[in-house]
Amino acid sequence: MDVGTLNSTSFLYTTFNSPHGRYRFLQLPFGLICAQDIVQKKFGVLPGVTSIADDIVIYGYGLPRHDANLKAVMEHAHKTGLHFNADKCRIRCTEIPFFGHFISPSGLRPDPQKVVVISSKDPYMSLADLQTFLCPT
Repeated sequence: MDVGTLNSTSFLYTTFNSPHGRYRFLQLPFGLICAQDIVQKKFGVLPGVTSIADDIVIYGYGLPRHDANLKAVMEHAHKTGLHFNADKCRIRCTEIPFFGHFISPSGLRPDPQKVVVISSKDPYMSLADLQTFLCPT
């Protein structure tokens, strides 16, 4: 996802020096720590939208409500300069993976692959191993 053209105050945060001069990004670059905050600010005002990091879920109770929320998001994205990667977009799904879970009409359930990884861990790992497992970065 490309969160759109940076505004004039945002340029200050992406300006950098090089031996060839001073440069700045015209678009918010991938991996910038504040990107998720910017995305959430852009969509926090719309109903039927939830986001974590750069993942956005648009939902609605019934297709008419879902489609109205989707239309509102697309209009808001166009107005604010946000671009979506079409290859990563899924529309009108009945089940989606989201932040380690699967969301469907029947409710929320943990991702089975995540459960297998957690269940297969040695319960007698050291404190350092546990910390690495819980927060790998």
